[in-house]
Amino acid sequence: MLKVKSRKNHIAFVVCLAFVLAILGIILDKGMETEYLVGLIIFAILGIVNFVLAFFKKDHE
Repeated sequence: MLKVKSRKNHIAFVVCLAFVLAILGIILDKGMETEYLVGLIIFAILGIVNFVLAFFKKDHE
């Protein structure tokens, strides 16, 4: 199990995830172009991966 040292980090991660899901929900609702949707999904995944890597790096130091 992953221990969350700081409650702030956990809240920030949840907020980030909720924000991404909200944006995707709005775009899917409006039925925008697939290319734009794919681009946003890739951007969101990179953002989450970057956050997780930073979190683990901070945790190990």
